[in-house]
Amino acid sequence: MFRTTRLMILVCVLTLSAGPLMAAQMLLVGDTTNERVLSYDLDGNFLGTFATGYKPGGLAYNPTDGYVYIADTTSSSGNNAINRYTLGGSFVDTYFTSSSTTRVDMLAVAPDGSVYFSDAFGTKQIYKVTGATTASTFVTNTFSDPGNNAGDDTLNVPRGIVFDSSGNLYLADRGDTRVLKFDSSGDLIDVLATGQTNTQGITIGSNGNLYHSVEGGGTNFLVRERQTDGTFVANIPGLSTGNEFSVGVAVADNGDVYLAGFTDQLVYKYDVSNSNAGTSFGPAQSLGRPLDLLIVTIPTPAALPAGLSLFGVLLLGRRSNRN
Repeated sequence: MFRTTRLMILVCVLTLSAGPLMAAQMLLVGDTTNERVLSYDLDGNFLGTFATGYKPGGLAYNPTDGYVYIADTTSSSGNNAINRYTLGGSFVDTYFTSSSTTRVDMLAVAPDGSVYFSDAFGTKQIYKVTGATTASTFVTNTFSDPGNNAGDDTLNVPRGIVFDSSGNLYLADRGDTRVLKFDSSGDLIDVLATGQTNTQGITIGSNGNLYHSVEGGGTNFLVRERQTDGTFVANIPGLSTGNEFSVGVAVADNGDVYLAGFTDQLVYKYDVSNSNAGTSFGPAQSLGRPLDLLIVTIPTPAALPAGLSLFGVLLLGRRSNRN
């Protein structure tokens, strides 16, 4: 009877470990004034505080190590950091510390897992992290622009950055009100859009399109959708009214769009299942100038009831063997 009991235990453990998984998505919000990162579900329900202790800048997820990267922008004179956290909000380590002349702003992760950051208010360049205290220049402040008759071009307050699956980098250059596309070597491919007032945040949706923020100018169109060649697709409505000065943009797998309302101190959501319906959340947590947004996917077990029933069978089997 001892051999039978061992077999039942082994079968139960294998069944539990092979149970199906479901994916839940969580929205992280960088609450700069209150020096914390908060977490919400995608309906805007507050889940808790994810990280505290410094002024968060850019947020990024790195699938190669499974960690969330958060820029520490507390210092306005360089020596900023990039910290790593688990998906559960546990601090892992300080991944990078910048020099006194470089200010970390927004973050992006390349397809190979390399981490990049923009320095919008210091050197006005894009960097690739190469070590704990070192970074190489990826896009210089003055760069070659084949389409510019005057020759070289310059960056002016380069903020949001994002990579596509081919390793091309997209940049929201606030100061020059445009969206730029660079190849994996940091060379300009094209100027995708101009006249984009105060464009700052940029991301890529599950449909492969770009989404970037713009200042409203009295309208409620604060996010624009484009193909990666710059072709305009749509204005995303329902995201506040007036002259919202927004930064972070995030897009859920189902196409819902989220915007960090820096001026109104809210997070706005556009629900694609109910066109033109915009909702907002965040007042209950007294958001203070939310800067960046990040949606992360957390696997959760979907077979807990089955696991519990199997555990019951295991106990019954052992009891019957003792009789």
